[in-house]
Amino acid sequence: MIISFLAIFALSESIVLTDDNFNDVINNTEKIPVFLKLWANWCPHCKEMAPEWTKLVENNEFQGKIYFAEIECEQYRHLCKRFEGENYPRIYYLDLKENSSTRYLGEREYDNFKVFIKKQIQFPLVSITENDLQYYRDLANTTTSFIFCFPDNDVDSLHKAQEIVIKRRHYESQFLIMNSEVKKIIAITSPNRTVEFIGSFDDPKINLFLITNSVPFLNEYTAAVMKHSEFVNTGVFILMHNHSQTPTQESIEICEDASKYFPVTYADCINQDWLCRYTSIDVNTTQPEFIVFDRKNRKFFVYRSTDRQVDSVKKWNELVFHKKAKSEGPGTGLIGQFLEPIYDQKAGGDKVNYMPFFALPLIFVVVIGMFIYDCLHEIGHQNSHKSHHKSYHRNDEKKNE
Repeated sequence: MIISFLAIFALSESIVLTDDNFNDVINNTEKIPVFLKLWANWCPHCKEMAPEWTKLVENNEFQGKIYFAEIECEQYRHLCKRFEGENYPRIYYLDLKENSSTRYLGEREYDNFKVFIKKQIQFPLVSITENDLQYYRDLANTTTSFIFCFPDNDVDSLHKAQEIVIKRRHYESQFLIMNSEVKKIIAITSPNRTVEFIGSFDDPKINLFLITNSVPFLNEYTAAVMKHSEFVNTGVFILMHNHSQTPTQESIEICEDASKYFPVTYADCINQDWLCRYTSIDVNTTQPEFIVFDRKNRKFFVYRSTDRQVDSVKKWNELVFHKKAKSEGPGTGLIGQFLEPIYDQKAGGDKVNYMPFFALPLIFVVVIGMFIYDCLHEIGHQNSHKSHHKSYHRNDEKKNE
């Protein structure tokens, strides 16, 4: 009875979850999947996303196929703690039939939400024909698509494709299958660009192929791309150029080469001025700049050589991928904790306060000094104890005489 009421209610509104109805929705007996939003009333990004969420909820396309629900995490913090992750908003697709939870990492926009939900409802693979390809080419500005091609009667390839896809359910990318005499994977990464992987679905190189093509080629470097790259632990190649101008043929060639190693995106110092400040690139630069940004490991690489030959930059791409190029950034670990606020201040355009960093050597010296003092004090105490012990024995021997 409760679920029937919720099903009607959910057609036009997002179900607000409380202690009273949480289990009725999250564990509904009809096994209807739930698209869940966690948010906080103080969160500016949550307020910014709210109109897109409302538009999604009011879309009748998903009527009867999914519940839209939300939890306000300040009031119901204990409910939100049941879902891994930090920061807000956080969004999850809950597949009740599979008893699985998939974190949504894409753009917080209506079109991206819709594409992701369609994929999840049809997960893991959607069968298509060549007549369907244009739809996925048109979709490539929003998300990439991977087409697993093999003969219809090749059950082994189907199972391997399913295994590959299940591990990457969090990708925004679409996963498709199509009949073909040649076993291969086609990645549609922009309306006019495809990349092919030809070979066995057991090949370990497939992992790199899927990562590098998981973001539309030369799409904007956004917070969602950063989040995705952090989740899959990869750097992202960024072409920094004036977006009002068409990239040069040389820049495109460099980007194509970089796509062998990293997802490839673009940015500019007008719309992403924070990135230029963070990486110490002149915000007024007029020449293309090349960056590999590794968010998970808190480091980045910038091509700073005056040699702008295409082959030189290509060689740099390879060196970065193989971890043979010099990195910059705060990094992780103890020192990174001191350096990261400095980089954040740079990115925000604030005056950098270097005092915490300069204080680090002093703190280190003080700690080492205290350690040495304690050691010397302990040694002195032990020597004093030994001297007293020997004196006691000498006195005891004299008494015995």
